[in-house]
Amino acid sequence: MYLPADSVARSAESDPAALALGADLRISPLQMGLAAAVLSGGGIRPAPYLATAIKEPDQGWVILPAQGKSQRILPEQAASGTAAGLAVSGQPIWQPSAVAAGSSKAEQKVTWYLGGTQPGWNGTPLALAILLEDDNPTLAKEIGQKLLRTAMGN
Repeated sequence: MYLPADSVARSAESDPAALALGADLRISPLQMGLAAAVLSGGGIRPAPYLATAIKEPDQGWVILPAQGKSQRILPEQAASGTAAGLAVSGQPIWQPSAVAAGSSKAEQKVTWYLGGTQPGWNGTPLALAILLEDDNPTLAKEIGQKLLRTAMGN
């Protein structure tokens, strides 16, 4: 099954002026994770994977192909500069977080966290996106930093 990672949904009722300002965009955690990966990967967006392998009863583990190819999205210097501007003091990671309102007044606020390793980090570039269904940037940062430290072996 293919889950598109490139398209961003917009509401059919969207006002063109609001869309020009980025309002009413529907972005998935996978899309945000791929955006984060561009910063950690020095400007290259990796091919998306939801799973790298599945275990078939009659074949054992089967490696799944990537959905597409890696692409250069930003110049390396731009990606590195952006990651450096979002750096966490004393750690080889970068992070921003933000609280966003839902598309209607009835929807609750959500907290986005993006994070990843700095492009110069010696290891596989890591990036993640977290979406909390709550207005809690502190918790999002705690979870994100803990996940990154664990994945980095710290």
